[in-house]
Amino acid sequence: MRTPLRPARDAFVVRHILDSHGGVMIAAVAAILLIGVLGAGVVSMVGTSSQEEVRANHGERAFLLAESGFRFAESAYKVVLDDPVQGREAAKAALLALDDFTQAAPGGGAFTLHVSLPEDPYDTEAIVAGNQSVQKGGNLTLQAGANLVPRNGVFRHEGAYYRYREFVNDTLVDIIGVEEGQAFPLNFSENQVLTDYFYSEVVEVVSTGEYPGSGNLNVSRDLTYWWPLPGGGAAGGPGENEFSGEPDVWEDFEDPSHLDDWEGHEQTLGEPRIVDGALNIRDVHHNHAAFLIVYPTSTDMISDYELQVKIKCDLATFEDEQRKKTPKYMAGLTFRKQDTQINQGHRKSFGVSFIKGVGDGIPSFGESPGSGNKKKDENPLDPDDLYIILWTAPHSAVPSKKEELIAYKKLTVPDKVILNNELANWSTLLVRIRELEGNNRISVYYTDASRSANGDSIPVNLSRKCSPRDGLTDNNGTRYLPWPPNDTENWSANIDYFTLVVWDWVNEEKLSDGDVRVLPDGDYGQVIIETDEMTFKAPTREIGLHAFGEEDYITYVYFDDFAFRTAKPGNNGPDVYIPPIVVQ
Repeated sequence: MRTPLRPARDAFVVRHILDSHGGVMIAAVAAILLIGVLGAGVVSMVGTSSQEEVRANHGERAFLLAESGFRFAESAYKVVLDDPVQGREAAKAALLALDDFTQAAPGGGAFTLHVSLPEDPYDTEAIVAGNQSVQKGGNLTLQAGANLVPRNGVFRHEGAYYRYREFVNDTLVDIIGVEEGQAFPLNFSENQVLTDYFYSEVVEVVSTGEYPGSGNLNVSRDLTYWWPLPGGGAAGGPGENEFSGEPDVWEDFEDPSHLDDWEGHEQTLGEPRIVDGALNIRDVHHNHAAFLIVYPTSTDMISDYELQVKIKCDLATFEDEQRKKTPKYMAGLTFRKQDTQINQGHRKSFGVSFIKGVGDGIPSFGESPGSGNKKKDENPLDPDDLYIILWTAPHSAVPSKKEELIAYKKLTVPDKVILNNELANWSTLLVRIRELEGNNRISVYYTDASRSANGDSIPVNLSRKCSPRDGLTDNNGTRYLPWPPNDTENWSANIDYFTLVVWDWVNEEKLSDGDVRVLPDGDYGQVIIETDEMTFKAPTREIGLHAFGEEDYITYVYFDDFAFRTAKPGNNGPDVYIPPIVVQ
């Protein structure tokens, strides 16, 4: 059984120099410092012939060499972290590059490092088991199933960082503050979902000290360090901010007066109204076959955000009132809107939609934009099937005349957003967009409102939980909306409420022209659409809702639970140093 040890402190300092390529080199003085420090702690063996005493002294030297190995690795990380150009990701790479690294000491002996992050990333979320109040040094019991850092883990609570000694039997053991004076007790409620709570980048450093290095009297000592990588330093190069916490805006359309807050209320291509706690359109202007309403994002709006909405097509009423017609609909989210005006001629933006049918105001994406003399291509969408589409209105133009299809995913009967071959009521669309190095990176998610029950750790399959209308309710009676985790590596059954869209088809013309690129997310294929078109402009109106179809179709579309949240500075760990826990 491994026994926790207290690491030796201030054993010595190892210096590094950065070469012109930013790598870490070992200064020649490091070896001298190593042997000097070791020598100060060694009992002289002159006049002693006892093998036991010799091996004991060799064991002490091996132990100090093992400790020196960790200090060396720690210093390598910190040097690069503090570099104003390289930052956190480069520091982590420099640390991992020390795996299988051996440094010999001039007077004999050596240390060897093995550095690793877990092959399967730890979870960043968990669920509390019962109401609990945790005092300093106390424990927190979680529901079964979480895979958290087993030793020296770190988590955030109400903006502050705390650490636990170990995670065993679904319990965080011996919780203390990362810094002195942090508030206790910590109060948790039953079934409380701790979302983006746990800092998962805890590195394992195994340092083996060996002295004198060979022969019958050679002794080795292994020390295993569990070390939460410190945050801070430079901005981290191309690192991403994270999505966490409550939405910036959640509009549940319960109060009709809230419509006055939406921009272009009187300029939209139809009259919005609140019906049974949902947004509906009536009196489509001049039968232009499209509706657009835009939320007034503030001047503080940033380029990275995610937004979602639930959509219902009232097909029961449609069938009663339009008995000789087949249902058609296209509705969803507008984002990256480029024009400040809101009317039929100022619609330059991206959109993501549920769509079924064509004509009568529903765009036919096979038609080439522009002049009627241009060749019309075959519409890649079958009007009898239901799809999720990503599209663009690249020019300010009359609705259903200048839309261009970027990508689609065909939805199939096993998916619970389909009911009786139509869109199930209150299905959710969610789009996440980041801007990196002048490119939009777009990913899309979806889920149903009531039929799915069990999630798993695979983001792209049909196993998931549902996201009911008006959100979920925690044990305190507080409503909340589920959101996908920041990345696919942290996907787990507890938080699996969405399916990540893998696109079945991407516009070949846009791919060949370089307007669009498709990026994988982990092992999941065509997931991220990248484009340098229509990047973020601020201040702007930026986001909104849309629906297509002439009045006999569009007026049966309803929206609810419109919400968005902007990305916040990432959970890169606390800015203070957290000492490692050592086991042997």
